[in-house]
Amino acid sequence: MRPVTIGFVVALAAAAAIALAVREWRPEVGCSREPGAAVDWTGCNRQALDLEGGSFAGMIFVQAEISRSTLAGANLRGADFTRARLDRVVFDGADLREAIFDRAEGPRSSFRNANLTGADLGKAILPRGDFHGAELSGAILAKTDLQRSDLQTAALQGADLREALLGRADLRGAKLADARLDRAYLMLADLRGVDLSTVQGLTTAQLADACGDAATQLPPGLTTPETWPCTSLEPATAEP
Repeated sequence: MRPVTIGFVVALAAAAAIALAVREWRPEVGCSREPGAAVDWTGCNRQALDLEGGSFAGMIFVQAEISRSTLAGANLRGADFTRARLDRVVFDGADLREAIFDRAEGPRSSFRNANLTGADLGKAILPRGDFHGAELSGAILAKTDLQRSDLQTAALQGADLREALLGRADLRGAKLADARLDRAYLMLADLRGVDLSTVQGLTTAQLADACGDAATQLPPGLTTPETWPCTSLEPATAEP
């Protein structure tokens, strides 16, 4: 057996000290970090926050729970809300350009006058939302649940609304030039006075489900359904 040297003992003690330090060291928990640009809050539960007017560009909210929070007027450009829980969150006037809301869930959230240009809201669950005056040009809204939402005067030019759920949504005054509406669900959607003349993928059957009037402009080849105007059209955001 080799004799135990002083150097060996010192090395062993140093190794033990390092191992102890490693066990005691803990990285900063992401959920304890203050919100800010590019901060990662993946999976965090931070509800009822007041973050109005803050700067959070590129912040990551993947699978986070931030329901009942206020982010009005905030800079959230490129933020990632994939699968986040957003019940009643207020995004009014926020900069949400290129933001990601893939499969996020946010009933009754408000995006009033928010800028969502190029945002991805595909498969998001956002019924009874307030998108009044929102900028959604080029946004992805394919398979998005927007039932009973207020989309009045929203800018939806070139938006992808294929298979979107728009039952009882209010689209009066919305700008839909070149938007895609293939297989979108339009049961009792309010299209009164809406210019649909350049939308793509719209069918006679979809129009028959919706509610328009003599001022609704249709794409070439489609005619006004006999069911128009609807005799009883309740407000889009009315309680069931």
